[in-house]
Formats: sequence, C-alpha cells, structure tokens
Amino acid sequence: MSSSDDHIPAPRGHRTGGPALPALVAVAALAISALPALAQAPAPTPAPVVITRSLTLEYIIVVVMIGAALFAVCRSSRRN
Repeated sequence: MSSSDDHIPAPRGHRTGGPALPALVAVAALAISALPALAQAPAPTPAPVVITRSLTLEYIIVVVMIGAALFAVCRSSRRN
C-alpha cells in the first residue's frame, strides 16, 4: 500500500476547525478565569424586616367575614 492510501481527506462541506477553535479556547479561558470570582463568600444577608403596625383592624374584618359566612350557611330556611 502506498502512503497516499493512508490519508483520508475530510468530507466536503464539513469544517475542520477553522476560526471556531480559537473562539472556543477564548470562551474556555474566560470561564476558567471567572472561577475565583465565583468562589468568593456571599455577602451577608440583611436583617429581616419586622411589621410594626397593628393588625387589629384586619383581624376584626376576618372574624366578621367568617361570622357572616357561618350565618349564611347555618341560618334556618323555610322548608315545606
């Protein structure tokens, strides 16, 4: 066999690297260089906000609405 038979050419229409390879290497280098920034400790969380206003009016409204619903369901109706 001759040495020209050992070489198989690339199929037509397919790229063999070209400009995509340097772009891929650049993206990989950028991703690797960002790893130390991703490994930093997270910032401390702020203190939780506490509701300081009174909820008395809201509780009264809820109790009245529950009472009205029970009254509507449980009231006696005229049955023949």
